[in-house]
Amino acid sequence: MDKNYVLRFEDCVYDFNKKASRPGRPSDFCLKSTNYKYYSEHIGKIAELKQFLKDIFVEDELIKYVMKILASTFTLGNKLRSIVFFIGSGRNGKTTFTNMLRLALGDYAATPNVSLFLGKSVTADKPSPHMIDLNNSRVAICEEPDGRSINITGDTKAITGNVGYIKSRSLYKDLQTVYVDLLPIINTNDKLTISNLDNALIDRILVIPFTQRFVNKMNISILTSTQNINNPSVKHANPTWQGLKIQVYDEVLIHLLIQNYQDDYTTLEIPSMVIEATKSFVMRSNHIGRFLEKDITDENDNYAISIDECYSRYKA
Repeated sequence: MDKNYVLRFEDCVYDFNKKASRPGRPSDFCLKSTNYKYYSEHIGKIAELKQFLKDIFVEDELIKYVMKILASTFTLGNKLRSIVFFIGSGRNGKTTFTNMLRLALGDYAATPNVSLFLGKSVTADKPSPHMIDLNNSRVAICEEPDGRSINITGDTKAITGNVGYIKSRSLYKDLQTVYVDLLPIINTNDKLTISNLDNALIDRILVIPFTQRFVNKMNISILTSTQNINNPSVKHANPTWQGLKIQVYDEVLIHLLIQNYQDDYTTLEIPSMVIEATKSFVMRSNHIGRFLEKDITDENDNYAISIDECYSRYKA
């Protein structure tokens, strides 16, 4: 079930093979749904939504890339073979944005505990109800972990490696096979580091930077602090994007994302700001690599440094 190239709405399905909406058929084999109608009365709010995206991402290139990678989740499979980190220092719109995405995708979006992807791996013989909940989902959206330094689990490697069928079980239930091939998205602050990075994991990490900060007009201390004077990254928080008010925009977001869906994601170019943010995150988690880049790299190929001197400098 829910493996065909369609997205189910209350009044139709959107067929990604035909690039058009059509009436649903029994052969679509759909259980999941967005839980709202495709033909929305709120579609006229698309300009407001685009302004929100401009406020939080600023750069058009980044907006387009984010729309593309999120649209990839509309059909089953982690086409990027990646785990995506939404990283920012706080009050930057990432929680509002992921809440909107979760509402837009309805049943297709899972919200498991982040420990499924970051923490200790759970063996198949032990209960893992969060894994069961991922069955045939398109995206998993998780809030930030408690720890600052944490492992990426073996389950994450399997899911981002397009393994597909995974054995797991719920509490007091027998072992069962679930189909998990989705895009994990982790909301986190800029203090997180990964302690078990290897080349395979490094190749799968994508970081989307959230660089803006939104503050209430009444928060005088933030607005008037020396570092924020004339800082274009500090903006007034728009009450339109707070709390339950965002619900009318989920039906708008889905249409914007559908416009950005593409069949072949191997041609998708990564913006330089994503490359730099990803590199910075990886280097923050790689103590030796950070040391080599900062203290050892030299443009003189004929220069040599002794191992003892290198080790002494690393200890310092």
